[in-house]
Amino acid sequence: MKLLIVTVLLSALVLVNSQKSLCPDIFEYKSSGPGHWEGDLKVVSEYKLHGTWIRLIFDKPVTDLQVEDNLLEVVSKQPNEILLKNYNLILLKGKPVKVQFKVSYDGKDVPSLVGYRLNARDICPPSDE
Repeated sequence: MKLLIVTVLLSALVLVNSQKSLCPDIFEYKSSGPGHWEGDLKVVSEYKLHGTWIRLIFDKPVTDLQVEDNLLEVVSKQPNEILLKNYNLILLKGKPVKVQFKVSYDGKDVPSLVGYRLNARDICPPSDE
């Protein structure tokens, strides 16, 4: 039994260490376990924004996403995209806000975050604007 627990813990550690963020200055994988992983997203705007929409894009389907601290609400779930909103969240120019969330998935195919948009603007990967 101890061997099984150690094996599960080591495989979770390997998973987090093997997942590389496409934009490491904005997003970081924090921890994982069977069927889920957690991450931190740094949300920064070049302008003051009244109301915030964040679209998270994954390379494989996710079954659920939970945001810590109820900072944002999940308003739309597609297999590879989650839309988060908070009409009352004001982002000040250049002031980062940390969004912590947990992604759940089925099976052995671990989804990775491959894109992130803030109010319909590509942030990660950056657009060619």
